[in-house]
Amino acid sequence: GGGRSSPPSASSAVDEPVIDPSPCCPGCQKKYEARHCEPRLLHCGHTFCETCLEAMRRGTTVICSSCSASTTMDGSSVKTLPKNYALETLHSGVMTRSSFVNRSMTCPICCEMYDASRAPRVLHCGHTFCDQCLANCLFNSQIYCPNRCHITTPADQADPHGGPPINAALVSVLNSCAAGTGLAPLSWAASATFWQ
Repeated sequence: GGGRSSPPSASSAVDEPVIDPSPCCPGCQKKYEARHCEPRLLHCGHTFCETCLEAMRRGTTVICSSCSASTTMDGSSVKTLPKNYALETLHSGVMTRSSFVNRSMTCPICCEMYDASRAPRVLHCGHTFCDQCLANCLFNSQIYCPNRCHITTPADQADPHGGPPINAALVSVLNSCAAGTGLAPLSWAASATFWQ
């Protein structure tokens, strides 16, 4: 027969679900991009693009349109707010289920999937890690970023249950993509044990 067959390594990749996890700004619905629509974090854990943040800014304070929490900026520009680094890994567009899980749904320290006991918590520097790994970085009521960026986050900051806020934008992307990959939606109602 003159039929062509795919190489064995390509056939498994073809069968795997493909998703596009590219996150959008909840304010303007534009996809985040590295130069034109960067995802910036507020201390409450919500993320918006710089244009939407400018609209929410009152002097050096930004009032979150999702939860009404206020974030004081270090300067007069929203560019002083930290980038949401967890969302930057999703800019590449379409990816397979396994690559999405490996790049987005796991803590970069322990490589365990985020779940009820490993909530994705975001620090003031913009880096996201699970509850359990951040508990190991707690000293004198301050969390020291494991990426050694020299920015600390108060352990009791923003989350009503205590601890740094959950990365709301990452949770939204993870849950919307979970449906397309057969994974269960994620919930963190009981993830406050380390911070109480």
